[in-house]
Amino acid sequence: MILREKRLSQNAKKMDKPLSIMPIWLWSIGGLFFIGIIIAVIGFFSFGWFIPPVVMTLNGEPEVIVNYGSTYIDEHVTATQGGTDISDLVEVTSDLNTSILGSYVICYQYKNTSVLRNIEVVDTEPPKIALLGDASMMINLGETFMDPKCSVTDNCDVDIEKALVVDGYVDINVVGVYTLEYRVTDGNNNKASVTRTVEVVRDSPLTQDLQHFNLDGLFAGTILGETEKQGEDYISTTAFIGDSVDSIFLYSGAVPAEQVWHTVSITPKTALSWEVLNNGTHRKMLISDMIAEYQPERVILTMGVNNVGMIEPEVMADDYLKLIEVIRNQNPDVQIIIHNILPIKRFYDANDRPWYDPSNDEINKANYYIASMCAQNAVYYLDSAHVLKDDDG
Repeated sequence: MILREKRLSQNAKKMDKPLSIMPIWLWSIGGLFFIGIIIAVIGFFSFGWFIPPVVMTLNGEPEVIVNYGSTYIDEHVTATQGGTDISDLVEVTSDLNTSILGSYVICYQYKNTSVLRNIEVVDTEPPKIALLGDASMMINLGETFMDPKCSVTDNCDVDIEKALVVDGYVDINVVGVYTLEYRVTDGNNNKASVTRTVEVVRDSPLTQDLQHFNLDGLFAGTILGETEKQGEDYISTTAFIGDSVDSIFLYSGAVPAEQVWHTVSITPKTALSWEVLNNGTHRKMLISDMIAEYQPERVILTMGVNNVGMIEPEVMADDYLKLIEVIRNQNPDVQIIIHNILPIKRFYDANDRPWYDPSNDEINKANYYIASMCAQNAVYYLDSAHVLKDDDG
């Protein structure tokens, strides 16, 4: 009994002792850990709550179609951050090349914010097609028709000429009006076309007498009409080349001597090998060399009266065509004007003459063939003969 009371008394004493306190170093570690968590949380959320986000908007459309070979002007973007315009800080990257068909992307980026614009380079431009010669032509029944064709270019296809298709035909043995259509389609299905009408006639200048011979209504766009005076600039950029008739321009005072090149009795055929004399500088040189050196803007050719009575008119026109080709080889951009063979006095028609001297009928026929050749080869024809004739032709 005494032993039990002693144990109870000891237990009561233990219960009266205060609890022991947690070591201070453990409290320190726990406090630092808690503070670190708070700082990390605040730091994490502060990026979203206190630094404004970047707002970037495309100017213009997000999907843009650009034509092949054109210049693309970018509309850029509008970028702001917290009300401040930072558009100039946006970096733009792209491999856009409008000379190559295809799809491209323009990327606008500022730090981690970016937007994209899609660019499609396409070819929507049709080929350019232009008639060589007149849009309306007239030939005689049974006369050979030489189609002057047309020129074709394209902004994308280099070999577009190979795609040219000609529809229609001309029956030279049947009187009528015929239509030729020239069509071309490029590699991107862009199409272009032009037409030409050719009239086969029974009654033509070749069958008309002296009194009724004229070229009225023929070779529209080839025969030059009357114009206002073009001034000294026109004359100074023109070379007048021909036989003794060409010297009329010089002696009349209408053209400065430096612009006149002539040789007596020269013909379209001999012009390929004969030298011509410049009446101002007195230089003599081949026509081909003169064109290559001086590069005139236009050339007016006056020759043929000296051999028109010796050859067929078709041959005369063919000789002129060969001379034209030589001139164009030296200056592809030169404008060529052929001046008609001038008529002769009535006296020469009314009297016997040597076989090699021309008649007005032969001159008329030669002029018709020359004008026809001009119409088929994009050459202008200067018709002064009709103002020099009387009512009888």
